[in-house]
Amino acid sequence: MDIPAGEDARERAAEIAREGDIFDADADVTVTDDGISVTAERAREYGTDLLVALRDAKITVTGFNIRAPTLDDVFLAITGEELDSEDRSADATDVTEPEVTAE
Repeated sequence: MDIPAGEDARERAAEIAREGDIFDADADVTVTDDGISVTAERAREYGTDLLVALRDAKITVTGFNIRAPTLDDVFLAITGEELDSEDRSADATDVTEPEVTAE
């Protein structure tokens, strides 16, 4: 999720994503150089609720993206290790019940 207003706005947006009742407690919310990234199973269903909460807080959002995790994401989450570059050719559609990331 792109938030151009500066570091304070990105920190406030991350706080809203963490503290609100939008995502489960296990959602991963991180501040990025451009905005925030939220990794949560419910992101596909409730990502628009986060947009509304940010609008209500007068935080401007200039970009919003929802994506399914890659096999690299899944492997890293399970093992804590990254895949070798040779193993990266597999398609993310092979993953069942993926977590979704809203950026």
